[in-house]
Amino acid sequence: VDECFNEIANHYSSDSENFKWVKSRKEMFLNPTNAESLILKELFQKSKMQESVHTKNILNNRPSADAYLVCTDDSYYIYIFTHQESDYIQLFVVNAVNASCDRSRGQNLSVPDEYSIWWNEGENDRRSWSSSRKMAFTDPSHFHLGKRTDLFGTGTVYRAYSVGKDGYPVPEELYFFSSASRAVRALQDIPCSLADKEGNVIGNGTIPKGSYLRLLRTDNASICDLQIVDNSCVTPQGESDWRYYLLNQPVMPDYDAEIYRIKIDASQFPSKINGTDEDTLFQGIIYAG
Repeated sequence: VDECFNEIANHYSSDSENFKWVKSRKEMFLNPTNAESLILKELFQKSKMQESVHTKNILNNRPSADAYLVCTDDSYYIYIFTHQESDYIQLFVVNAVNASCDRSRGQNLSVPDEYSIWWNEGENDRRSWSSSRKMAFTDPSHFHLGKRTDLFGTGTVYRAYSVGKDGYPVPEELYFFSSASRAVRALQDIPCSLADKEGNVIGNGTIPKGSYLRLLRTDNASICDLQIVDNSCVTPQGESDWRYYLLNQPVMPDYDAEIYRIKIDASQFPSKINGTDEDTLFQGIIYAG
């Protein structure tokens, strides 16, 4: 309970109004009742709950799963995010009342990381420090989860969910949004559709040759919406025959600017756009091996 309070309070400075508001409501962070404690005790004594705790992860001080107790008006659930090979994360939902878990319903979902970056720039010195932590999971009616994607490159995309009647996360929106720090470069003029802020197609357009673009959102099936980013925001990396592009500063979505929609056929590799291999149209698409 104290850890939950600290997780929320640490988002704010101690002299901010938000911190004072949270602190004044600390009494709302209630300890589990005796009945709830007994449920958790029985649950974590079961061998099936312990089977994903690997010895090598313990020795390396790397937990193999992150667990969240999720409370709704009707029941209690435990969301267990297990760490698989190649940074793949899978969510299993445990009904904490009857200690049941349907392992066949595991989903590729993860809790987003929250990053903090500090800069120190002097005349001859430029250094940065960064840290990351899992975002607080506090509202069962609205929270964000990430999902690995291999559409238009490998990465993680996010969308809003709520806890459904059976305890499993239910999507609250169609599209996933991207916070990737990468861009791609158009190698030729590319015919495409234009979309609006809500995701509706509003006409036809053309991605200009030589422009740099970032992924704005995707349905993670075939649709990717892209936006052009200024050349000054892009840093080329790699050799000339294998070039990729990193964003050197945060680029916020601009829903008033043009949104270019491409449809991808990912039924084969390389994926195709308008019947053409995607790496013939774009440079800098990166897939994990």
